[in-house]
Amino acid sequence: MKKFLAFLVVFMVGCVSSNQTTIVGNGVSINTFGSDLPDYVTGDKVEIGYEVQNNGGTVATNVWALLFGLNSAEWSIDSATKNPTKVAASLEGPLEDAKLPGDSQTGRWKLRAPSVPQGISQNYNALLRVFYSYGSKASATVPIITEDEFKRMRASNEAMPNIGTTFISKGPLNIHISARAPEVMRNDTDTFRVVINVENNGGGSVFEPSVLAGFSEGNEASASVSQESMNKFRINIVAQGVTAADCAALGSEQTESLRNGKSMTYNCELKITRKVPRIDVPITVFLSYGYQIDKTSTLKVSGNT
Repeated sequence: MKKFLAFLVVFMVGCVSSNQTTIVGNGVSINTFGSDLPDYVTGDKVEIGYEVQNNGGTVATNVWALLFGLNSAEWSIDSATKNPTKVAASLEGPLEDAKLPGDSQTGRWKLRAPSVPQGISQNYNALLRVFYSYGSKASATVPIITEDEFKRMRASNEAMPNIGTTFISKGPLNIHISARAPEVMRNDTDTFRVVINVENNGGGSVFEPSVLAGFSEGNEASASVSQESMNKFRINIVAQGVTAADCAALGSEQTESLRNGKSMTYNCELKITRKVPRIDVPITVFLSYGYQIDKTSTLKVSGNT
């Protein structure tokens, strides 16, 4: 995730700033994916296994795995093997204080190697796609001061307050909160803007989380995400001591979309509910979304000798 530095454009009363620290963590990862043996012969039984693990800062729910890329007319899947398969209802993230890793889960599919002409070897690319529901969270405090307080602090050569970050969760969608700090309120009608930048740094794709409710074990057609649902996530903003001047997500979950699957910026115009010399406004941003990641493995099949 990019570390956003304070803008170098200085305003009359402050600058746009943030104390956010880069947090590394990609949510659920695919630790392993592949077959037990490097080579197979026509008609061999093939087992393709995987291990997934939650390395992020929240619980992963509704975790699914789909095997694709192999032509079903050539490869036969054991009837007892479900594709897609429900990996887990939930996977807890790591407990860093206790140095405990996040939950992991394994699974496998049983197949039959396809027919390949005698004396010929052929490589096949098997793909694993893992889907899950996840959430990201970030919180910060934005200092608001009156014009009189600003003048007093400047006259006494006091350091101006800056925006403070109190928490950033680990996940494939990262959140950056910035605002002008300090924000100076000259009258009761003044508003202030908070800029929320969302970035996809998980190496996969975001989608509307409700899609996972339609998945069904053994029904490959159910394990797909429509183009309309891709790149969509939900955002909810909680802030104390303010009302929304122009911020639909304040206290109400809204659906937004990443540009080109990568990032988006959400502007939130707020108004304080009471005028005091200084108030630190706590702002928390919640994101909920579906996420999918892929991994490839090569299978080599040779014809009977």
